[in-house]
Formats: sequence, C-alpha cells, structure tokens
Amino acid sequence: MDNNDTKTPVVSLYLRGSTSQSDEDSQRYSLMERVKKLDYIVFKEYLDHNIGGDTLASDRKYAPDVIEDARLGKFHILLVTAIDRIARDEEFGLNYLRRIEETGCKVYFIDQPYANTPDAYSPDIADAIKNSRTMLLMGARMEHTRIKSRTRASKLRDIKANIWPANGHVPDGYLLDPNKKGALIINPSRAPIIQRIFDLYVDEKLTIRQIVDLLNKEGIPSVTAKNPEHKWIKDSVQDKLSNEIYIGKLPVVWKMTGEVVHIYTCLPIISDVRFAEVQEIKNEKIKRSRGNHKREYPFRPYVWCAKCGHELHTLTSSANTPNESYHYGFRKPPVAFKYKKRCPDGCGRISERNLVRGIYNHAGKFFLFATARSGDYSKPNIDRVLEFLEGGDTTDADKKREAELQQLTKELGKIREKPDRILDLYENGQIDKETFKARMTKHNSNPRIKTIEERIRFIRQSLVGEEEQKKRIDSLAIWAKEVKASLEKKRIEPWAEDMEDIKKRNSERKHTGFFIAPYDKQKEFALQLLKFIKKIHVDFPKRRLIIQTRIPKYLDGKVAFEADPVVARGRPGKDSNKNGGNGGGNNSSIQAVRANSNNQKPGNTRFLII
Repeated sequence: MDNNDTKTPVVSLYLRGSTSQSDEDSQRYSLMERVKKLDYIVFKEYLDHNIGGDTLASDRKYAPDVIEDARLGKFHILLVTAIDRIARDEEFGLNYLRRIEETGCKVYFIDQPYANTPDAYSPDIADAIKNSRTMLLMGARMEHTRIKSRTRASKLRDIKANIWPANGHVPDGYLLDPNKKGALIINPSRAPIIQRIFDLYVDEKLTIRQIVDLLNKEGIPSVTAKNPEHKWIKDSVQDKLSNEIYIGKLPVVWKMTGEVVHIYTCLPIISDVRFAEVQEIKNEKIKRSRGNHKREYPFRPYVWCAKCGHELHTLTSSANTPNESYHYGFRKPPVAFKYKKRCPDGCGRISERNLVRGIYNHAGKFFLFATARSGDYSKPNIDRVLEFLEGGDTTDADKKREAELQQLTKELGKIREKPDRILDLYENGQIDKETFKARMTKHNSNPRIKTIEERIRFIRQSLVGEEEQKKRIDSLAIWAKEVKASLEKKRIEPWAEDMEDIKKRNSERKHTGFFIAPYDKQKEFALQLLKFIKKIHVDFPKRRLIIQTRIPKYLDGKVAFEADPVVARGRPGKDSNKNGGNGGGNNSSIQAVRANSNNQKPGNTRFLII
C-alpha cells in the first residue's frame, strides 16, 4: 500500500495499558478525538495490554509490528497520548523512537507536542527535541519509581489487613467474596473436588497419576488447566496436595526481603490433620522411590517400633526361592553412634503373616465383641458406630461455635479497619507524623489480633475436622455393614465346603462369632482395613501391636501377635547326628522352621471369615 500521494495523512494509534481497562479506554478516547479533529485516516490500532513502562521492545507484543509496518510505508504518523506510553526509561525510549523515525515515520504526542518529530531537521532542533524527550523520560522513570513505592506500601498494608494479595489468581475451590474486599469464600461446586483429591490420596492410596486418570475419566474439568479440554495433569494435582491455602492459612512472603510478612487466613477446606497425613505419605513415597520395586510392601508405611518410635524396614528372607518370606523390622546397626536414636540392639522383626493375623484378630474383636473401654458390653463396637452415625446430633454445639465465630470475625474486622482511620486522620492533617507512626506501631503490636485469629482458625478447623471424621465413620459403617452381612449369611465360606475339619470347627465356635479363614482371605481383609489405620506400633518385648487409627474412639486398640520361631543356624550337635554330616544341612533345618512359621494351614488359627 503506497500512501505517498494521499493528501490526508494515514496514522496508526499506539496504546499501552499497565493496569486497568479504563486507562486504555481513556487513551483511545483522546487519540480518536485528535483523529476526528484533524481528519486523519486510521490504519491500525496497536495495543500492548498489561505491559509496564520498563518492558523492553522484545517483550512487547506490537513493538516489532509498529517498526515493520512503518518501514513498509503503511502509515505516516504514529499517534501516542504521551511519551511515557512509549517507555519509562531514557535509554530504551530514545532507542525505540529512533528506530521508528529511521523508517520515515513521524511520532506525535498529544499531551507533549514539544517532543514531536519535527517537520524539518537541523542540528539545533534535533538536540532540543532529544533533550526534551530525555527530560520527559527521566521524569517518567522517577514517577514510575514513586508509583512502585506507593503500590508496594499499599499492597503491604492490604496484605496485613488480610486482603487476598493476588486478585488475578484465586485458588481452585475458592471464590472472591463480592461483599468483602479481598476475602476468599468456599466455592460449593469445586471444594468437594479438592476434598476428594485428598481422600483419594490418603484413604484410597491412589498415586497422583491414578488420581489424574480417574478425574479425567469422570469428565471433571480442571479450572487451572491451560489445555482447551481442561484436562487434569500431574502438576495440577501435586500443587493442590501441597497448597497450604486449603487448611485456611497461607504464609505470604515479601519478594523483596524474602520474609514472611503475614499469615493469610480464610475458611479451610481441609483439616490440619488430613494435610499433615498427605505430606507424610508424600515424604514416605519419596524415600521408598529409591528402594527396591520388585515387590509391593503394602504395610511398610504403617509399621513403627513402639520403643524408639522409628519406622521399620522391610526384610526379605530366602529371596527368589519357593520359601521366600517377608518381615518388618530393624537389625542391630553395625555402627552404634550413627543410629543412636534407634534401638541400640535392633528393634526386632515381625513376619508379614503374623502382622496380618494380628490386624485380623483385632478387627474380629471390633466387629463382634464389646470392649471394656466402651463401658457397654451389650453391643459390639460396630453397632455403636452405626448408632453414632445415625443419631449423633451436634446441631446445638455447631450453633454455639457459629455464633462465637461471627462475633470474633466482627471484632477482628473492626480492629483491621483502624489503620485506615488513622491514615485518614494523618492525610487530613488532624495528627502529625510522629503521632501517626506511634498509633500504627501500637496497632501492629496489638496481641488481641493474633489471639482472635488463632481462635477463629481453631473453630474453623474443628468444624472441618468433624466433617472429615463423619465421612470416615460413614465409609467405615458402609464397609462394616457389608462385612457383618457376610458374617451372618455365610458361616462357612464356599471354599471350605470340602474341608470337613473346618466345618466342624466353625460349627463348634458358632456362638463366639470367630471362624476360620485362609491367609489370603485374612490379608485381603487387612488391606481393606488399612484405609482406616494410621500407624501400627510394634512392641517387640511384649509381643503386641498397638493399632492407631483415624477413628480412635472405636478402632484403636492393642492385640498380641505370635512370635516368629527362632531359626537354628550352624551345624547341629553331635548328639543330633551320631553318624556325622550335617543332619540334612543348615538349609534343611531353616527351611523346615520357615515352612512352619510362614505356611501354616488355615485350620491352625482361629480367625474371622470375610
């Protein structure tokens, strides 16, 4: 397009907005008024949205296009409201204007005509224009510094007033409160998804990849996804599992100093206990990721030594043989000082079979018998759980806490409004600078603020924790009903129809509720129960398991476990084999004992049938 013969000049408009849309609209209005007044023809409008004045041309969207279109002669004049729209830095601004004017295009500033490109160049005029532009750009840079300083001070004041610092980014599961500046409220449509992600990771033991696949399979969209299908990715789930905003508090770090200037508080979606469980599981998975992956050890994250309080390792005996067996324990360390926090002589070890049997036996007591701790011997524990689930009414307690929460929130709001009132008094000249500083210092050191914030957070966490506990009990009750129904309907499992000995034992123990099951059934049941188990402390000297669950009132307890038989090692004595030799060799005696401990027949132990 050649416009050299056009009588009416062809112009392009350049707009740069770094903050709000209204700033861009104001620039556009001023430019179009000048276009109408001078009867220009507009070729194009170049808009750099949300771009700061100190942003280089290489980082701007339309800066290269302006220079290229001007070089091709598509317009004659670049119309700008003021020179600070071009840049707020002397070096960058002068260089950018020079590159535009080298194409033969003129630059006109509506508010600063003395910085316009002159119609005729001379050394004196060129120096005068350059000096004017340099002074204007220097002033723009100084103004930009003041703006940043005021913005930082205002932002810091808002942060300390518990106003959400990133309005452009609201965490998934929350919404900005339309009635209160900078307050986050729970999004009722997204918060259950966040809770479910935590539940799947802790209770269902799903990996992050499995959670991603499940959410995408169910068609649940991810609001933070950048792909058009709104598909979940691993990083999105990982960030949510690590984001402290979901427990109702988030440390705000000041970027310039790296210090925590405020703890932002809001309504929690996840309890502190559940969040801590997630972090513990993540750390445990990181540790195990460096280990052996040839076999899964499902009980590994749960077993701990009751004496020293450390986790137990997985031990494999007779690996890659038919007599392969698995244990959990800790051997005596070769270097004492390196493991001074652990048991100095080793913690001991428990076979996986005995661990499963202990959990199985404990569950049988829970399902079928009352305990002294409950004080009610007339009903089994599971029946009391179901009664609690159906009849536990906490409406009155919730109303009292809600009333207290409203009162504390109102009081905290009044305290946080005080700095604004002090600032108004100072700006209106009613108090001097020293008085202003003294009052602000007194306000910031008010201990009542921290006390109220801690109490509010405690009440909110209590409400969220109770909701999570009810969900766990509900899940336990559903599973327990299925187990109890199978106990009542199937006194003898189908696999035992041809086992006369088991039929006889079941018939004899029918009144006790204990029945016989093979090891694979016991392990399957124990793995299902892991959903509710938090830790299993193994007390090796007393040979008992101290089971700690997420429903402590009903499932916690202690149960004895069978000791692993001592394996005889070395050559047998002369009396055992007078004819010489090793009496079958060391391997034969060890294998015989292991076969006795790890391959017991189902009829040798009394357990619950599932």
